[in-house]
Amino acid sequence: MTMRLPALILAAVLCLVVHAHEAATIVPTPVQLIEGTGTCKLDTVTVDCRDAALLPAAQYLAQSLAGRATVAATGGRATPVKLALDTTLEASQYRLDIAPGHIDITGGDYSGVACGIATLRQLLPAASGSIEVPCLRITDKPRYGWRGLLLDSSRHFWSVDEVKRLLDLMACYKLNRLHWHLVDDEGWRIEIKRYPQLTGQGAFRPFDSHDLGCEERAAREHNADLRVDRAKMKVDEHGDSVYGGYYTQRQLRDVVAYARERGIEIMPEVDFPGHSRMATTVLPWLSCQGEPSSTLCVGSDATLQFCKNVYDEVIDIFPFAYVHMGGDEVDKRNWQSCPRCRQRMRQCGIASIEGLQGWFVRQLEAYFNAKDRHLVGWDEIADDGLGTGSVVQWWRGWNKGVVERATVQGKQVICSPTTCLYFDYGQDDGTIDEILRYDPRSTAGLSAGQQQLILGMQGNTWCEWIATEARLQYQVMPRMIALAERVWTSDTCRERVVARFHEKLPAQLERLDALHVRYKLPDITGVSEHTLYNGHGVLWPAIAYGKATLRYTTDGTVPTCQSPAITGPVEVTRDTHFTIASFRPDGSRSDMVTATYAQARYMPALDVSPKTDGLLVEWHRNTGGDHCSDIARGALIARLVSPAVQLPPAIDHDYSVIFKGYLYAPADGIYEFVLGSDDGSQWLIDGTLLIDNDGPHSTVVRRNQAALRQGWHATEVHYFDYNDNGGTLHATVRCVDNPALQVTYKH
Repeated sequence: MTMRLPALILAAVLCLVVHAHEAATIVPTPVQLIEGTGTCKLDTVTVDCRDAALLPAAQYLAQSLAGRATVAATGGRATPVKLALDTTLEASQYRLDIAPGHIDITGGDYSGVACGIATLRQLLPAASGSIEVPCLRITDKPRYGWRGLLLDSSRHFWSVDEVKRLLDLMACYKLNRLHWHLVDDEGWRIEIKRYPQLTGQGAFRPFDSHDLGCEERAAREHNADLRVDRAKMKVDEHGDSVYGGYYTQRQLRDVVAYARERGIEIMPEVDFPGHSRMATTVLPWLSCQGEPSSTLCVGSDATLQFCKNVYDEVIDIFPFAYVHMGGDEVDKRNWQSCPRCRQRMRQCGIASIEGLQGWFVRQLEAYFNAKDRHLVGWDEIADDGLGTGSVVQWWRGWNKGVVERATVQGKQVICSPTTCLYFDYGQDDGTIDEILRYDPRSTAGLSAGQQQLILGMQGNTWCEWIATEARLQYQVMPRMIALAERVWTSDTCRERVVARFHEKLPAQLERLDALHVRYKLPDITGVSEHTLYNGHGVLWPAIAYGKATLRYTTDGTVPTCQSPAITGPVEVTRDTHFTIASFRPDGSRSDMVTATYAQARYMPALDVSPKTDGLLVEWHRNTGGDHCSDIARGALIARLVSPAVQLPPAIDHDYSVIFKGYLYAPADGIYEFVLGSDDGSQWLIDGTLLIDNDGPHSTVVRRNQAALRQGWHATEVHYFDYNDNGGTLHATVRCVDNPALQVTYKH
């Protein structure tokens, strides 16, 4: 017995350490967590719920424990989990008390209880087996009331089960709003009984350009997660293969109930008057010309009545007080020549086409008000003369002033800017940090009253290029977890929020592994697209998740689970092209990068003596071209000077520039160039294209290396923003051999 005692003590200590670890990794971080002594066993539990309003929460808790613990109807040796309301707590606030023999979850309202259940879910061990949770007391509440995620079911369709699995993930991290985009040009997904042809003809389509793009990329990258889901295809009455699907009203009510069990409200979006090509294809009389168009005819009384009839059924299905009417990206050219639209303008004294959209939006606002609903619209509606009961959703990251304008008018705002909260955009570790550092209430110039009008934050997941659930999970996770942390915590120290989150992330990835979620792994670091070496080089990439595996090939093929694993430095003695991929613990592939290693060949310095500090910046009119070669076609606005490759403050529109001059290399060496932009950019050294980041795209960062002799080297950087919507350009140079050395610029 005396020999076994140390082992027993060690096991007990390890058990306490493991359970303390579970508490320390909760996301979002609780406001207050007081650790207790001991653990509570949950192998068999009873759910004690004496408030009828909480019976759905009791069912949610039982479902969360299913497969992990036995949920008994009565006590005995079972651990009771009590759910209760306490009106002294705030909305969404909760207390979680865990003692050796019982668990109490108390909320200020239903949402608070659901949040307490979510925290208990995260305290359960990720792996299966005996369940013990640490004894503790948590008192917690969110900073923002709107903690949302948008799901686009129009561009690509998601089954009811797929939507429910997404809701489960949202609930685990205390997100409480699903913005469901149900209608767009590409598909009509909601059954409207008054207009059955909308789903009868508008729910399925032949492959469009997005579908074909998904297929091409899937083949190119050997990645089945990118392919269009074959389960959502059928052969139509003409013998053609079509893609799509729709939700019956019964299915939608079921999803609404499922979400509300988990403390999530669903805001439906039926987008009018733009994004309506599918509606006008099925019902051509809705458009100005009586033919398919992306825009409804707002001069037609019949069209306005159609919108109200559709919303009648939408509101009957979705009980949430907020309904989204879209209002974005409306092509108004048809209105200019439409007799009915011109007549509407004359009758109502509307002076401009822009004013005509404002009139239409106000008609819907009056309709929603009569239905006891709040109208929500994209930020294009901010200046349409709406009342304070309507909500503006900021999406255009370059349109930052809309938050101040809307809140000055007394309107509430939901923040989902393209700059960091578009989850369909490419992601890396930097995008996670951007989310964690973003705090909309800290926007400069907002008064305390304006700050309180910001309802919260939302991640938008547009699905033009997302066609499978696996790819959806990859795009959303772990960004959604970072959003959950940022929108909940009241910690105003951004760097502390970032550091704390990255400490917790590995444990959350383990939890996602157990749930078989195809999240994006952390970035593969330690490699560049092009690496130069003298004599021999070393390939040694890394990834910030110990359970991931890196594998590589050198023959141009895509790595598989059978490819060599990288467990240490790989020596390079000849020019080699590596393809490196990261694999999750279940063997599924996450990311893939290429790295070309080549013997350094030095570029000689030029025999020049530039005199003026900085780079010459040629600022051109934006021609709307989609390549760097189009920049010079635009008229020259001005010649400016910049100390480095950075946009001068004077450039706040027409983001179409060419930097010219010379770069001084302070010593012979290998220099790494980094160029990030939204949209296209190129970097030339001594007339050689070093980095090609051309074309329209969201923010993409590219790297390359050049071996430079000490002295001056000609440099040019070309940059354009395709939509002229904000100007994102980042460029750096460092000496790989001696990072302390600094390059300088002259012209």
